Amino acid sequence: MKHVALLIFVISLTGCATPQKQSVDANAHLENNEGIALVHFSCGKVLNMVSIYETGKGWNKYWGIRDRVAYLDCTNGYNSLSLPEGSYYISSLLGKAFLHIPEEEAFKFKIEAHKINYIGNINLATQYASEHKRGPTTVKNYSLTPHLTDKRSAAEEYFKSAKPSLSEQYSFTTNLAYK
Repeated sequence: MKHVALLIFVISLTGCATPQKQSVDANAHLENNEGIALVHFSCGKVLNMVSIYETGKGWNKYWGIRDRVAYLDCTNGYNSLSLPEGSYYISSLLGKAFLHIPEEEAFKFKIEAHKINYIGNINLATQYASEHKRGPTTVKNYSLTPHLTDKRSAAEEYFKSAKPSLSEQYSFTTNLAYK
């Protein structure tokens, strides 16, 4: 019975922590105030996803990741998301570990409506650093070394081949993430 209760609890938490799929469909039509964020994203073997928050809003100790507007998969590949025009930041790294990056220290970016906004190639380069025992638990520490590179031409070529109808409808602009 305990296992069934635990399973139900875990499933209910998973439902709360998983936002709707944010990937832009190849034939999507943007709403009046929306733009497309395009980012090549990788984070090593430790993380599965990171959360995107609106500037001035976001993670807090009471609600956690509830107020994120989207997420990026750590796939060592391109993510494309439709987001309302505005300013955003990347935080709440999830996987084998959880790390909240305060807005002041996070990568920030802007989205312009009716444009494909290239954010950059972001590599969070998470690596195993050390471990120690805390009672019966082994605590593993990881280091995080974020890198941003501008590979706009490769991103534009990728998007044109992956989503040609969107490339024809919307212009491409560079809004690189910054700290």
